Amino acid sequence: MPMRNTLALMGLMVSAAILTGSAAMAQKQAPLPKEKVDYYLGEVMIISSSGSSLGSQLSLVRRTETPADGKIIEDIIAIKEDDTTHEYITNYAVTGRQFTMSDPEGTYTGEGEMEGKPTAWTSWKYTVTLKGGAGTIVGLDLKTDEGIISKKTFLGSDGKVGVRFTSTLKPITMMTYTILRKKLLKS
Repeated sequence: MPMRNTLALMGLMVSAAILTGSAAMAQKQAPLPKEKVDYYLGEVMIISSSGSSLGSQLSLVRRTETPADGKIIEDIIAIKEDDTTHEYITNYAVTGRQFTMSDPEGTYTGEGEMEGKPTAWTSWKYTVTLKGGAGTIVGLDLKTDEGIISKKTFLGSDGKVGVRFTSTLKPITMMTYTILRKKLLKS
């Protein structure tokens, strides 16, 4: 191959590398959405270690993701069979695909890993340690077009399975969430 053709080919290869690198940098530098909020309502089935049903409860969920800040906040209102309600808040600190999690009261901490992209996570697995050595919770949440399916297992301090939780959450509108939240927390 003549020297001139070799230089031209090398120039094309360098140009292609620069363009590919520029495109990759442009993708990496695209700003993340400021905030994404999703709302869900669903049933949580509670199952004993022997497999028998221990009942169920409803969960009303607001999940706020702020990828630019590396934060996710889940606000869950649990409605039990006896009509009592309890609000649980979980704060996630996300770095890449890894995250830590805790509640404002300091009753648990945890860590895990997500699959997918920011604001489009498809699943997340985690281990939560309860305060005072009460045990751990191991969980896997799957996000689909239909909603979120969550499977959690509570392990006692002895490592034995205590209770399993299976949640099926369906998307709802912000208005539905707001109405239900007001009704549930009006006490």
